[in-house]
Amino acid sequence: MPFIPEDTYAALKYLDLAPDQDNAVSAALSSLEARSENFVVEVQQILEQIGVVDATFFVETGSTNFALKQADVLVYEQKQRIVGLLMQKMGLVKRLGKLLSIAPDLEYLEQILKMLDVRNMGFINPTAKLKRS
Repeated sequence: MPFIPEDTYAALKYLDLAPDQDNAVSAALSSLEARSENFVVEVQQILEQIGVVDATFFVETGSTNFALKQADVLVYEQKQRIVGLLMQKMGLVKRLGKLLSIAPDLEYLEQILKMLDVRNMGFINPTAKLKRS
């Protein structure tokens, strides 16, 4: 299964690269395609997974209950889910960049995590308790 133009645009978007770098992304994708179909499948799976994370993030933060949750005891749980999604996306983007040998620009994700007051980006406590109101 060869790469399609949408794969190039998705990789460009997720790596947060300037539109004029599409030739570099296309060349990297073509190189992987020439080496093995396994690379094609892996890149397409990563792109699909990032799309799922983005859609989940949109649903999580765009729901009508989001404002209500901000005022409720679920605020900590909500933040942890959002941070978890962002960390998952960051890991996938790093994997994509490594496969393509193109350094991704992670500044926007790091800024969002900083705004959420995530101090240690390598550790998210999955057993954290809800804070009481």
